[in-house]
Amino acid sequence: MDNKGKSKAIDDYVRTASHFHRGSGSGIDSGKEIWEDDAATIALGGRQRDRSLFLSFLDEQEACLRALIDPDQELSCKLWRQSPEALKNHYALDVDMACSGGHVPNINAPGNSQVNSLLQLIKNPVNQSMRLINVKGHVPALSADPIGSCFIRQKLDEATTGEIVMLYKEITPHILTLATDAFPTYVIQKLLEHGPAVYFRILIANLMGHVLHLSLHLYGCRVIQKAFEISDIDQQIK
Repeated sequence: MDNKGKSKAIDDYVRTASHFHRGSGSGIDSGKEIWEDDAATIALGGRQRDRSLFLSFLDEQEACLRALIDPDQELSCKLWRQSPEALKNHYALDVDMACSGGHVPNINAPGNSQVNSLLQLIKNPVNQSMRLINVKGHVPALSADPIGSCFIRQKLDEATTGEIVMLYKEITPHILTLATDAFPTYVIQKLLEHGPAVYFRILIANLMGHVLHLSLHLYGCRVIQKAFEISDIDQQIK
């Protein structure tokens, strides 16, 4: 039933209820309540369907916006040419999960409880479509967890340029701390194999002045070795 049909049905019910109210005596109230309840039920069903359509519309709009700002324009253009559904599946998976009954937490909320919620989502086989963009704001904390570290490394192989840049921006400010922890070092080594040169040069620059200390560290030495392998000659000399 379209919106016009739903509105007509509701109006008919309300008019009928009003007729009973005006034309009867002691039995009026119960009849009126029954008809008004039915009208309310129809109206509620319409609102639920309208809400579903609205969420779907937001889903598509979010996908379009993410595609427009994705640094990897080659990929976004390819998805634009394929179909709106392909675009939505790639850029708006968090909205899809919410519409299907899954729970996607507010990834910007602070505290360990948020990280724990993300880890539960990662471990759930139903959420295998999760991407790195879904853990934005929590990369350093997740990289220190064995499951979170494994998730980040696996998703790096299929990450967009924008997601890789996101990892660099979140990890670089904490590089000295993360480089001395077991699980984050795996993420750092994997990350250094990806991404625009300007970002891994910035990360390596943050290691300068701490090379000796990290080289003597059980885990830090792995980061220094990887950084030396991929760095440009000018940074190697430094």
